[in-house]
Amino acid sequence: MDLKQVQEIKQHLLDNKLTQTEIGKLYGLSRGPISEIATNKKYREVEPVLQVLKIPGGQPKHLNLETQNIALFGQLENVRQERNLLKRQLKAASKRIAVVDGIVEQLSPIIKPLKPAPAVKVKAAKGKVIDETLVLMFSDNHADQVVTPEEVDGLEDYNFRVSARRHEVLVEELLEWTQNSLGNFRFKKLVIMGLGDYTSGEIHGHVNRSYFGDQFTNDLAIAQLFAQVFRELSAHFEEVEIVSITGNHGRLTDRIEFTKEAVAANHDTLIMKIAEIHLQNCENIKFEFPSGLSTVKEIEGWNFFLHHGHGKKGSGETWARAKRKAGTIVPLHRGDINYFCSGHFHTPGDVAVSGGATMLGNGAFLHCDQYSYQNIDEAGDACQLIFGVHAHNGVTWRLPIKLATEDEKAGPQRYEIMERADD
Repeated sequence: MDLKQVQEIKQHLLDNKLTQTEIGKLYGLSRGPISEIATNKKYREVEPVLQVLKIPGGQPKHLNLETQNIALFGQLENVRQERNLLKRQLKAASKRIAVVDGIVEQLSPIIKPLKPAPAVKVKAAKGKVIDETLVLMFSDNHADQVVTPEEVDGLEDYNFRVSARRHEVLVEELLEWTQNSLGNFRFKKLVIMGLGDYTSGEIHGHVNRSYFGDQFTNDLAIAQLFAQVFRELSAHFEEVEIVSITGNHGRLTDRIEFTKEAVAANHDTLIMKIAEIHLQNCENIKFEFPSGLSTVKEIEGWNFFLHHGHGKKGSGETWARAKRKAGTIVPLHRGDINYFCSGHFHTPGDVAVSGGATMLGNGAFLHCDQYSYQNIDEAGDACQLIFGVHAHNGVTWRLPIKLATEDEKAGPQRYEIMERADD
């Protein structure tokens, strides 16, 4: 469409004598392009040209003042409509940004914070002490998801009560390994890499199949569970830092978005911020909420790139594609990335990538679900990865903690959790 046609179309719109469909027919167009011009979605910078008016006597005269005023009023109406459209868009965007903070603000005076856990005296290390920071990769909890055995040929039987017990096992095994098994190691600080998908969220109809059947209740219950996990761990470390990245399941939009607004309006963020309310009296616990879908976290002088890792399918394909992605990210940071950490795979492991970095992938809290088993033929151990970071040597050891136990169907043994009305 050339400039002259656009000017003519705008003049027709200002004249208001023809419908948009009729204007479109004059130029062999459908109504859509005319509507885009009318609402200034396209060709906003093009101004209509006032038409020359023929009057008796045959002399061309410019539009009289009254007609020009009519044209200007038409332009003013277009500007007014554009302004109203922008106001609606801004209002919608502000709602998305404020959704989490608004809920947190309302909940703050209602939730009674937990008392700090009594500090546990750490056993003195034998011989030469090796000081390291302990890291827990914490992701893909899907704590509100329900998976029945008949849906996955008996490979999983999962719900919120089972998830709560597996969270207890995670704490038990982490403390047993770091406080007792590694005799010469001392861990004063714990960094928890929250890598998202704490809930199965609203996408793909998960809420209707979730444990509580209501997303807000799911969020409250998961946050309460997380708070008890972090509180218990905090008794064994001088510092606990929790860095929370959002995943793809917690999003409030159908499509994955990449702005800070998408991060702010995410159930993963809401869950962690509610957990933060529960733990506001625990002074040695600090939360970090990056504004983007990824962040670089420095630990003992080593740089860790944290990202949920969504956008991939299948662990075999995922590892290949994620390796290429990590190999791209490292050069972008001029080689300053030492480790590339991701959730999403539901498969623990590590692999070297180009640029000298190592990619670390986390497991999940469930063996499989209906999608992973029926669609991509995958199932694995329910596990979470822990590792130690040394100031000189970087990541020195790794351990995937297996979470499933024979007694888990009975639910949690020491954590208090929300129950359904029918339980």
